[in-house]
Amino acid sequence: MGFTGALLLSVALSGCTLVTPGVCPAIAWFNRATVNLTGNVDDVAALEFCIDGMCAASTDVQPLPDEPLPLTTLEPIDLQTFSPAPREASPLPTAVPPIFSFIRTNESTWRIALDMAAPETATIRALSSTGDVLVEHEVALDWRRVGGSEQCGGPSEAAPVSVEIPS
Repeated sequence: MGFTGALLLSVALSGCTLVTPGVCPAIAWFNRATVNLTGNVDDVAALEFCIDGMCAASTDVQPLPDEPLPLTTLEPIDLQTFSPAPREASPLPTAVPPIFSFIRTNESTWRIALDMAAPETATIRALSSTGDVLVEHEVALDWRRVGGSEQCGGPSEAAPVSVEIPS
């Protein structure tokens, strides 16, 4: 009876680790888009990617780290003596800027990661080393989910877009 009871208890407790149907796990992901430059790519020093009037250039941001960031250790708080100073509520932002990450895979291909944003369109600018705009092009982005679920969402990838750099 002891073995059977232990077996039943372990089976019951293992069910606690399963995701409850209808409940989504914690969410956070990056959507990815690929930009292929064609034509005179030799003069391109940076790429600028804009959505909803917010832009970032490939020189402004660093690629996502390959290694996870170290976790910081939090010290316990004595709740009996903890008394935060009163402060005025700050206004909520009207728009949260997306987080961009750029990776230049070769002289003509750029991969851009966006934090959970999947805009229908984006403006792409190719910049010279002096900051001159070599080309500005608005592109439609066609997204497809590549992870997660329909119910909970998940990472998406846009079909690659091409931008011609004039000679």
